[in-house]
Parts: sequence; C-alpha cells; structure tokens
Amino acid sequence: MTPSNPIRRPAPGSLAAVWSVIDWGKVRRQVEQAQCAIAEAAVERDLAMIETLQEELVHSLFARMLAVHTVSRNRGSRTAGIDGERWTTREGLFDEVFSIETDEYRSCPMRRIYIPKGAGDELRPLSIPTLDDRVVQTLYALALQPVAETWADRRSFGFQRGRSAKDACAYIRYCLGRRSSPGWVLEGDIRSCFDTISHEWLCQNIPMNQKILGEILKAGYLEHGEIYLTETGVPQGGPLSPFLANMALDGMESLLDAAFKRKKVHLARYADDFIVTAGSEKTAQRVMDTIAGFLAERGMALSDEKTKITKVSDGFDFLGWHFCKTDGELVITPTARSIERIAERIRATIRAHRDSDPDTLIGSLNLIVRSWCSYHNHIQPREIFEALDRFLADELAAWREYALSAGRGISVEPVGMGDAGEGQSPGCTLRLIRFSETPYRPHPYSIGGVNPYLNPPLPREEDRRQELDFLVL
Repeated sequence: MTPSNPIRRPAPGSLAAVWSVIDWGKVRRQVEQAQCAIAEAAVERDLAMIETLQEELVHSLFARMLAVHTVSRNRGSRTAGIDGERWTTREGLFDEVFSIETDEYRSCPMRRIYIPKGAGDELRPLSIPTLDDRVVQTLYALALQPVAETWADRRSFGFQRGRSAKDACAYIRYCLGRRSSPGWVLEGDIRSCFDTISHEWLCQNIPMNQKILGEILKAGYLEHGEIYLTETGVPQGGPLSPFLANMALDGMESLLDAAFKRKKVHLARYADDFIVTAGSEKTAQRVMDTIAGFLAERGMALSDEKTKITKVSDGFDFLGWHFCKTDGELVITPTARSIERIAERIRATIRAHRDSDPDTLIGSLNLIVRSWCSYHNHIQPREIFEALDRFLADELAAWREYALSAGRGISVEPVGMGDAGEGQSPGCTLRLIRFSETPYRPHPYSIGGVNPYLNPPLPREEDRRQELDFLVL
C-alpha cells in the first residue's frame, strides 16, 4: 500500500509554520503501514513485490518527510559532511523534502573522522555523509528495514526495533543458567567487520535499489584533502550501514542450528559482537571453523587475537556484562572495563566542574549515574553499586576540599550524599542519585524474535530502551 501525501508543498512564507504543526505520529503510522506490506512480501520471498513496494515508499511524501525529520532530530545532524552544510531553519527542512533526488542520485564522498574505540589509544574511523546523503540513506533504510527484520536471525539483538542488549543478556541467562547448561563459550570478534564486507555479496543479496546501493558503497571518503575509494565494506556512520551489516551476518544462526543439533550450541549476536555456547571445547572449535567459512563468503574474517574459546566457569565479557558460573549459579555483573569507564566519566565530570556550583555539578552527575544504572538495573551487582557510591563520595569530598581551599565558602557535607531526603544543604538544593538506590528490574527472556511489522506495534518505550544501549556500553 502506498502512503498518500499528507500535504502539498506549502507557500514559501508558511513553511516554518506548517513544519511545526505536522502530526508526526500520523506520518509515522502511514509509513509503517507501507512497511508492513513490504514485510509481508518479505515473508513470501517475493523479490519483485518487495522492489515495487519499496519504490512506492521511497517516492512517497510521507516517507521523505519522515526521513528529513529523523535526520534533523539526530544529534549527528549538527556534524556536517564534506560540503559543510547544516540545517538552521524549518524552511530548510521543507526544501530538503522537496529536493530529494533518487532517480539521478550521486553520492558525495564522506568526511572521515576518528573517535576513541574502547580503552587505550585505538581509534574507530567514522565516515560522515552530507545531510543530503544522510536523508537518502535514511529514506532507503525505511524501505529496507522491514525486510531486514523479517529475514533476521531470531537471536540477533542489535539495531532491530524492540530488541536490545538486555534481551541478549536475558537469552544468555536462559542458555547458561541451569546446571546442565553448556560449559564452553566461543567469544567471537570479527576483524574490521564494517570495513571488510564484500560489495559483491551485498549487491547480490540485499533487496534494494541497486543503483542507490552502489552509489553508497562506492562513495569513498575524504581525509586530509584526498579522496579514497572504497572497494569493500560499508561506511561506519551512515544510517543504512547497520542494516547492511546485520543482513550480511544473518544466516549464521540457521547454519549453526543445522550443523550442530543437540550440541548445546546457541548463538547470541548484537551487531558484529557475538558469543556461541557449546557443550565441549571440541564442539566450540568446530563452531569457530564453521563461522569462519560463513564469514569468508561475505569477505569477513574472525580476529585471531580477540576470538577465543572460554570455559563458562572462567567467565567471559559481552555487551558490558561479565558472565561467570560459580557453584552451578550464573553470576552477571558489570565488566571491569564498564566500571573503569563510569569511574573515569565521574572523575572527568568533577574536574570539568571544579569551579561550578553544587547544583550544576550534581545535575551532571545524576545524568551519568542514572543512565549507567538504567543499563544495569536488570542484574543485582549490589556490592559494585555500593563500591561506586563510596568512590563517588570520596571524589565529591575532594571536590569540596578544593572549593574550600579556593575560598568559595561551599557548605556541603559532602555534596548531595546525605540519606534519603537529606541531600540538600546550604550550598546545594539537588540530591545526588546513589548507585545503590537503583531498583531491581528483572528483564524476562522472550522466546522468539518479535517483528514489529508483522505484529501489533511496539510501545515507544521499546525504542527508548534500545537507544539506551548506545550510551553506556
């Protein structure tokens, strides 16, 4: 079904006023109606119908409006591509809606930047498309996502609506939480996954406009004034890339299910991070060889340095949690790296607010504590939470000593760390959130994947919960 146009192009003088009163819920519902039709065609593997419905969607005004709206609300919209363009007015957003070109589309090279990758000095390359290219990628992502959801592995939890890292954790708890559970785990790491995916494989297997796909894959990037062509991989930073990478890795689960029946082999994957359980070390080695062959067909390979086979009793890390089986009980805690990172964020925040008033400092700390605790509130690391409370109290005491030595006359005992209701003092009206006050919210394991395009719509809380994953890993 093709979504009908909600409005005609307004007169130039009324563009801003119209954009501000658009019913985005209605726009989204109309687009989702078209996406549901694409998903139904994907169930039947009807490639011709998928193509027809996708083209109808990307040429509809509703979808184009939603694509521009999505890009404009993303924090990355403030980061320009190689053309330096940023949207500054609502009139500019409307201009973008009516200037989207797909039939004669030409992708610009992307701007290459680097961001820290975990601990140490390692950096992750990001390719920043222009705003025009981001809109086109988002538009085609709307058309591809229903297919990606329908064809996805059931135990794929990343970059999919209604699934999250907590779902992956709950599934691992389900697989390893019994005394008869598998005793071995393959910790998989794909070497430079996004940079090595075969363009040939993508063009042969991804059901979307091949001209658009080719333009995106071959766009290249600009670095230090020089343009570099891309012969493999998908650009990290592009709106379409997570779906392309996910679809390149889908099929791993069905391959393992067919090859290792009754071997206690279970896959849990979040984007390009995955673990596979196994009943024995020998089975885990065979699983690794099978996955290596699967990846080779798609241009990828396992990292020899980071891929390893581990006893569950020795423990392993996945998605910011440490899983370890002790005396028959599976214990899940935040990883040491996750704890180190939250401690460093606290230190950095306090350093940045050395000369701030207590309310400003505590407001910033509360955001950090709340987001980290929300990610870990389905496990019960009480001792870790209490240790972090002590660490935070010590850091705040040092901050107070500095404030007093600077002659600022701060009177806080210490800042915001009183008992419930006692956090206020002459220099502070806000109360600091304690790690140990985090309410336990168990996250149940749901058997089977949920396809939002073939089931009743998910509550928006599910989308909010998934967004949380990217903040605190």
